Amino acid sequence: MNSQPPVRQWYKSSRSSNAADCVEVYQDGLRVGVRDSKHPGGPELWFTGAAWDAFLDSGIWHD
Repeated sequence: MNSQPPVRQWYKSSRSSNAADCVEVYQDGLRVGVRDSKHPGGPELWFTGAAWDAFLDSGIWHD
């Protein structure tokens, strides 16, 4: 029996610079997690897939 949870694979945007001031995203098929790449053990924000899609569709995240 395996008592450890599976390791999550977090991703940084390919548009991120080499600096450490980026967010990382994780998707598990039902929800999307977002965290600060400088503090991978810190808090995580979780969104439903529908909420994440609405955020991406809104365009407010563009430069």
